[in-house]
Amino acid sequence: MSTTGAMYTSESLKAANAQPYSSMEGKLDPMLLQALKDMNFDFMTPVQSKVLSELPSLKSDCLVQAKTGTGKTTAFLLPAIQNALTRSPPKGQVAILVLSPTRELALQIAAEASRLISKLKRPFEVHTAFGGTAKATYLNTFTHGDPKILVATPGRLNDYLSEEEVRAQFRGMMTLVLDEADRMLDAGFLPDILKLLRALPPKSGRNGQWQGMCFSATIPPKMQQVLSHVLSQDHVSISTLDASEPPTLAKVPQYSVVIPSIVDTFTALYSLINEEIQAIKGESKIIVFGTTANLVALYAQVFERQTNLKVYELQSRMSQPAGERKQPMLSEWPTMESCSLLTSLVEEWIFLMSHLYCRSDFQPTRTPTLIE
Repeated sequence: MSTTGAMYTSESLKAANAQPYSSMEGKLDPMLLQALKDMNFDFMTPVQSKVLSELPSLKSDCLVQAKTGTGKTTAFLLPAIQNALTRSPPKGQVAILVLSPTRELALQIAAEASRLISKLKRPFEVHTAFGGTAKATYLNTFTHGDPKILVATPGRLNDYLSEEEVRAQFRGMMTLVLDEADRMLDAGFLPDILKLLRALPPKSGRNGQWQGMCFSATIPPKMQQVLSHVLSQDHVSISTLDASEPPTLAKVPQYSVVIPSIVDTFTALYSLINEEIQAIKGESKIIVFGTTANLVALYAQVFERQTNLKVYELQSRMSQPAGERKQPMLSEWPTMESCSLLTSLVEEWIFLMSHLYCRSDFQPTRTPTLIE
C-alpha cells in the first residue's frame, strides 16, 4: 500500500477523488513527475493540492497551516525544486534551505528530497546539518560540494554561518522553508532563527528576492517576529485545518493512576502495559516517556527482558552509531508489528502520534506518580 503522508494512502486519495499529479504536466518538470510516479504518489493530499494549485506562482511566498503527516514535505519541496530547475545558482551555492526543529525530521525531509530529484538528469546534492554529528566532517563536505538543497536545524546552521566562507554559499539562495515552525519556537529556537536570518541574504537583495515558505500547525503570536523577515506582505495564506474538528487530545482516552510509592513505579507501569496489550488483543504500539536518559536506558533493558514486545529507546546519551540507527526505526514505525518505545526526547516522536495506540507517561518522584 503506497503512502503519500501518514494520514493518507493512494487508495484513500483515489476514493476521495483527489487531484492527480498528472494534472501538473506543464507546470512541474517531467522528471519530477516521473519520480512521483515511481514513488507511487499518484494523487495529491489536500495540502499538496492547495499549495500547487492555489499559489499564483510556484515562486510565491506562502504561510501554510497543516498537521504533521499530511504530506506537507512534498508540498514545499516540489515548488522549491521546480524553481531551482528554472534558474539554478552557480556551483557551490545553496538554492533551497529548509529549517527543521529536529535531526530526525531533517533526515526525513532530506530523504524525501533525494527521492524527488532522483530522476533529474543532473540530480542536486542534498546536504544536512544538525547536532550530534562530527561538525568538521559535514562542514568540509558542504564547503567543497555543490549543496543545492540543505536541510538544517537552526542551532547547527548558525554554527556554519559563523564562517564567512559558508555565508558566501547562500548568496544565491532561492527558497527558504520553515517546516514545523511552531515546534521550532516551542523548542526555544526563536533567537537562533532570528540570528541566522540576519546572516542570510536579505529578503530583497541585489540577487533578487528569495521565496519564503512557512509550514506550521499553529500560528502563535511570537511567530510574527519571524514571518516579517521570511514572507512578503502579499504572501498567500493556506489552511487545511478543519476549524470544527476537535483537537487530537480530545479523541484520546485518558486516565491516571496514583502510585503509592516510587518503588511501585515499575510494577505499576508493567501491569498497565500488560493490561493494554490484553485489551487490544492485536497490534499494540506503546510510547512511554521518562524524565531522564538514564532512566529510559534502564527501563528499556528491563522491558526488553520482561515482555514479548520489541523495545526501542530514544534518549540523548545514546552513542552516535546507536543514534543513527534511530531514523530507520522511526520511519518504519507505521508498519511495525507490536512494539514499545521508551523515550526522554519529546520532539522526536511527535510525527508518530497518528499511529499511536496507547500512551503511558510516567515520572518517578518521591511524591505520587501520575501515569496518563
